[in-house]
Amino acid sequence: MAAPSLPATLFSPYSQGQLKRLPGKGVCPGGAWAGVPGLRSPSSAPPQLSLSSRLQLTLYQYKTCPFCSKVRAFLDFHALPYEVVEVNPVRRTEIKFSSYRKVPILVAQDGDSLQQLNDSSVIISALKTYLVSGQPLEEVITYYPPMKSMNDQGKEVTEFCNKYWLMLDEKEAQRMYGGKEARTEEMKWRQWADDWLVHLISPNVYRTPAEALASFDYIVREGKFGALEGAMAKYAGAAAMYLISKRLKSRGGPASTWARERPPDGTPCFCQAPPPGRREGGPLRGGRQVGGSSRRRPALHGGPDAQPR
Repeated sequence: MAAPSLPATLFSPYSQGQLKRLPGKGVCPGGAWAGVPGLRSPSSAPPQLSLSSRLQLTLYQYKTCPFCSKVRAFLDFHALPYEVVEVNPVRRTEIKFSSYRKVPILVAQDGDSLQQLNDSSVIISALKTYLVSGQPLEEVITYYPPMKSMNDQGKEVTEFCNKYWLMLDEKEAQRMYGGKEARTEEMKWRQWADDWLVHLISPNVYRTPAEALASFDYIVREGKFGALEGAMAKYAGAAAMYLISKRLKSRGGPASTWARERPPDGTPCFCQAPPPGRREGGPLRGGRQVGGSSRRRPALHGGPDAQPR
């Protein structure tokens, strides 16, 4: 689809006419978020990161959403300034410009071009590809096309192709990763965070009725709710999520293997794996030992390889 000439019109498979820039609640100047092992600090990043000064970014989010937090961490790590627009979870009028109704949504203005990026992993991959390669952002977005399908419950779902990959040529990939192993390792851990780690949140923050209520008290306080919406969300949401967390634990998978206690030996854990290129049994990302567990490398997605040997 060709990008419309109007500078205030989104270029996206989900765009619906013109985007009216909504005032954010604040401007995040970026910062030194250096908590991700294996990632370079902005000062050691390649010179292409100077492209970031051309971008004007607006992040539409729920503050307490883990996927929105992931995008904020990426933007902060790369010291990318961005405005934040907190979305009302009930009415969602702040994102009425988009037919894609989930958050995070990132709107990026690069000169006269205004692009909408959907899905947290696509946002991260597309921005990093842009910063490293210098390709036009509207071209980069086309590397991550949406694919719609029906799930087992008959509900239409949207998935994005290539969302864990940076779309770089051979020289750029070599400069970025140094080898194929590191690139594959990055993709595996990013997918692990979406498929495994995020599912550990519900059984931990909604473990008991009291904890579920306390969690929703924080969500309502930090979110953008009206008085009546907040009261309904706090009590109805806490009750619903408490029941959902119990159901998730009963189904097996990530939610049933790690609820509040230290992860059992062999449970997939980012800190327990050696960095790319390090031998098995060598130093871990989190040090010589993590939580008293052994130094064997766990599997990424559970299964037999995730059990103690």
